[in-house]
This record gives sequence, structure tokens and C-alpha cells, in this order.
Amino acid sequence: MGQGNLRFVVLVAKRYQNLGMSLMDPIKEGNEGLIRAARRFDNTRGFKFISFAVWWIRQAILSALCRYQRTIRLLMHRQGLLSKARKMSAALEMQLERTRTEEELAGLMELDGEF
Repeated sequence: MGQGNLRFVVLVAKRYQNLGMSLMDPIKEGNEGLIRAARRFDNTRGFKFISFAVWWIRQAILSALCRYQRTIRLLMHRQGLLSKARKMSAALEMQLERTRTEEELAGLMELDGEF
């Protein structure tokens, strides 16, 4: 696999180290993503390996964060929806200059009011 690719995993893992896991956990998960990328890589398609592998490394780390970060496990798409709701809520409250209602947030997110 090469030392350069392993160093790249450490570089990517450092971005996620303060999100509920120690640095070694995202590195371990990133290495598993790197191995998965190595198995799936097809050099005849014209892409560099690291460009292909970065997606698998990030996916493995983010998947582990979703599994281990919370007491109650949320599916990855629900975790993404919750993150989007937090960002949109903060932006809406700044725009309205007051506390937003659930209906306003649901309307902005194009939901029916049920999270």
C-alpha cells in the first residue's frame, strides 16, 4: 500500500479526531477504508489511486462516527438530516432575529413537520 497512503489516512483522520473518538479510532477506520479502496481500484479507468481512495477513507471514518458517537445509534442519512437541521436552524434564527418554530424549520427543510 505504501507509506504515503498511510500518511494520507492520518491526515484525513486528524480532521475528525475531536468528534467523540480518539485519533487512533479514525485512523483505524480510515485504514480499513483504504484497504477497501485498494480492493476496488481499477487503474484502467484513468484515475489516480489516492483520488479514488479518499472517498472510501472518509466514508469509513464517517460511518464509524455515526456508529460510536451517540448513545443511541442513528442511521447515516438521519445523522446528515440532523446536521442539516442544526445548520438551517441557526441560519433561520439569525435571519428572523428570534427563536424559530418547528413549523418554520420544517418548511425551510421541505419536511412535513415530523423529524
